[in-house]
Amino acid sequence: MYKGYEEATGRIVLLKVLTREAARDPVLVDWFEHEAKHVASIDHPNVVTLYHAGRDEDGRPYLVTEYVEGASLEEALSQHGPLPPELAAYVGAEVAAGLAAAHRAGILHRDLKPANILLGSDGSVKLADFGLATRLVAETAGQEADVRGTPGYLAPETVLGEEVGPSADLFALGATLVEALTGHKAFPAADVQEAFDSVLHHNPVPALKSDPRVPKALVDVIETVLHPDAEARTTAERAMESLRESAVLPGTAGERVRAETLAVFLDDPSGYVALRPSVVSDSVGKPVHETQAIALNTDHRWFGWLRSRARWAIAASVLFGLVVLTVFVLGELRSESQTDEVAAVTDQADSLVVEFQDEPVDVGLDQPLDDQRVSPGTSPLFSEDLPPIASQPLQAEHSGDQDGSNDEDPVEQVRPPSEEQAPVPLPGRLTVVVQPWAEVFVDGRKVGEGARVDVAELPAGSHQIVLRNPEFPNVRYAVEIRSGAEEILAVSLWEHVARVTLQVHPWASVKVDGRSIGDVPPERTVILQPGTHTIELTHPQLGTWTSTVRVSAGERRTLPYNLSRLLD
Repeated sequence: MYKGYEEATGRIVLLKVLTREAARDPVLVDWFEHEAKHVASIDHPNVVTLYHAGRDEDGRPYLVTEYVEGASLEEALSQHGPLPPELAAYVGAEVAAGLAAAHRAGILHRDLKPANILLGSDGSVKLADFGLATRLVAETAGQEADVRGTPGYLAPETVLGEEVGPSADLFALGATLVEALTGHKAFPAADVQEAFDSVLHHNPVPALKSDPRVPKALVDVIETVLHPDAEARTTAERAMESLRESAVLPGTAGERVRAETLAVFLDDPSGYVALRPSVVSDSVGKPVHETQAIALNTDHRWFGWLRSRARWAIAASVLFGLVVLTVFVLGELRSESQTDEVAAVTDQADSLVVEFQDEPVDVGLDQPLDDQRVSPGTSPLFSEDLPPIASQPLQAEHSGDQDGSNDEDPVEQVRPPSEEQAPVPLPGRLTVVVQPWAEVFVDGRKVGEGARVDVAELPAGSHQIVLRNPEFPNVRYAVEIRSGAEEILAVSLWEHVARVTLQVHPWASVKVDGRSIGDVPPERTVILQPGTHTIELTHPQLGTWTSTVRVSAGERRTLPYNLSRLLD
């Protein structure tokens, strides 16, 4: 595939040309030409546009299609982890719209998966790669059903060799949505047979229902399209409508996700997640809101309301400073005339109570802390921490005769609060947000797992947090919990592993450290822990090539393998 420039139209295009070796394979040529026919019959903004098709001077078939500046959904998930639920719903709705157009044209995609969903940098979502597509009537009626597609996304009827219809594409959409929400394949497997068995016997919906991040309406749509009975699944049009109902920005009055919203996430995923309002019910049903102030591209108008929240936070901080100054000045003035004032004190004194209803602020953890502690109270709105202010109403005690007379100096009746009256520390709350997900342990005790874990009634003081995910090394943090406060620990495990993209030509069955990851035609991104790994690529005609690669944490690397040359 090549990125090209078409002089006649002045547009950027994608040029797909079969290699000389692939052009000698009649099956690949047939798939290639099928793609041209099928894409040409679909005219929809959620399907890549075909401009030209033909053969070059060497007889190799080629396609000239719309070029989508951005990344595939598979690449986005590999780089950034699961999508926020509202964005997953939006992407799913756009894909369903593209499927609906294809089905109206009589085309089944038959290979829907994250790698074939393109996310444009402008927030557009487009279906690509119709190489395995079939005509609903001309190519399926009266013929024995065949198995086409990628294991793990195939519908049960496809695995069983039964006749397939549009609902098979909807099943693949459901599997894709599960992966977009969790970062894990809906039907994980080590090989093709295990993938088929997983599709027939595994149900990923119950685990999705237990995830507090995912709205029930969105889970219901996924459960419908993943129904094992093809006739019980909904249509692409209805799935599109239901998914759009779930594509609503949290914390707003029903504001829908738009292409610009997805563009914000693709441009700055960590910034979007940090500023995205998240509403999670606590143990007593009260909503807990979280936000964090960071720098964003001010051209994105959708974040205007978030910036207004930041302005209110700044105004609150200024008011807080004025209150502190006022208390200090009044204290100085009171000390100068304390004798006269105390003499006039009767049963109680006036006290100033200032209540701030602000939202909790992220504790600011970006990197693991092996030997450090997270200091509470750090806010991105201030250049330095503000010490807590303890205020105590002025009280007076009276002694003497029962008639109220008092022969002692009234100044001596005012006593400061004793140390025994110090408030008892209240338990705090910890919210752990992990990309992509992890088992969360607090002081050696597992408290939950997922992309978000809420820990209530956590005693004030220092606590050891351990995050575990089988695909990542364990990560440790030391977090300080303030009395009665909520702290937020946001962690990306992607910073602790390497992401290696394998580009294989023409294709190969790939094993990493002896574990099969399936076929790679033509590229796939794998997650590797820091260290040395063995990569084995096998092609049935060309042979096997083995290489060793050493990677480090946070590294991203592309490894190209041209087996035709390496095994020549």
